[in-house]
Amino acid sequence: SRIGGELHLEGRNTMTNLSSSVKGNADAASALGASIMYNRLGRNALGFSAGGTILTKIENNTGTTGMAKVDSFTMIRPEANVMLGHDSGVWAGIGGHLDFVQGSDDMNKAIDTFGYGAQVRVGFVATRNLNFDLGYMVSMHKVKGDTAGIGNQILILDKDKSYFLFNTFALRASYMF
Repeated sequence: SRIGGELHLEGRNTMTNLSSSVKGNADAASALGASIMYNRLGRNALGFSAGGTILTKIENNTGTTGMAKVDSFTMIRPEANVMLGHDSGVWAGIGGHLDFVQGSDDMNKAIDTFGYGAQVRVGFVATRNLNFDLGYMVSMHKVKGDTAGIGNQILILDKDKSYFLFNTFALRASYMF
């Protein structure tokens, strides 16, 4: 997996008293995870999946920018998806999830531990017991705190409009019972 991030802050600038917004992206870092899912998928039929995933960022302070610079953290993600299968073994799914993030004290103080999100996956059932899929997930967590320092300015945050997004690309190989 690769986990990236986007920060969106909106509020009132204390120096100018004008509304301000700040957006920033964090380049993706490597992560490793495991999933346990129940899948009900037929050929040329609508199906579903439900289960959960645990991801841990494995690049711990190895980079100079982005998520590779951040301390390691763990995400626990219960999820549910609606899936559509085809006779060829190809399938696609879309769904939602809850997200629990546990990381360093700095991370836990900066964003809400609980968030929510959505995902989309495409996959291929190669044999009766072997599946491969590629997915994209995005999770939103509210920003904690009343203010944020931007350069030499202080922004009084609008908590309804300030958030952090985790975005994840994941390639999975699955064994199906």
